Amino acid sequence: MRNDAQFAKEVEAAIERIEALTCVELVFVGRRQCGNYRDVELSLAIALTAVVLAVLVYCPVELHQDLLLPVLAMTFTLAALAVARVPAVRRPFCSTARMRLQVEREARLHFADESVAATSGRTGLLVLYSTFEDELVLMPDIGVARAIESSHFHRIVHEFRVARASGVPATQRALAALDAIGAVVSGPLPPSAANPDELPNRPRFYDS
Repeated sequence: MRNDAQFAKEVEAAIERIEALTCVELVFVGRRQCGNYRDVELSLAIALTAVVLAVLVYCPVELHQDLLLPVLAMTFTLAALAVARVPAVRRPFCSTARMRLQVEREARLHFADESVAATSGRTGLLVLYSTFEDELVLMPDIGVARAIESSHFHRIVHEFRVARASGVPATQRALAALDAIGAVVSGPLPPSAANPDELPNRPRFYDS
């Protein structure tokens, strides 16, 4: 998603389309992953190294004892690097609860960093998507939270997850979520007379 220029253009166009119908200011943030999974990487590397050790101990082919530690050290290093660089290997060992919690924590940081609360009417809404966790977080400012029940945003996130289980690509799910947000906010929070564009519409992407 980070290098998908077409997706970035579609997100920006969707935000412009939505903000023409509402006073809500949307901020879209995309991340490669949220939080740190170093413990998972090390645990998998240790497990693989233990398997290699067992094979070397019980293998009928003898290995000189001077080579044992270098072989195990190389195995551990390569395994740790492989797990760190291949998300598909690491993700099955990360619990859903942990991934959701870390995405929510990261969303709180971006809420402040992206100045979502800086609008005059406190009508900012952060939309954060993280690729590794494949999770979506919607975080409204108080002006939006007062006007719209949280259940509407929960429903959008639920539909995003249902579409994920059905195999719908992440970019399509994210754009569908934006459309759903527009439908929810446009009624209770129509555009003001001036309707200034207070926050940039361009999506932000972060690799780390």
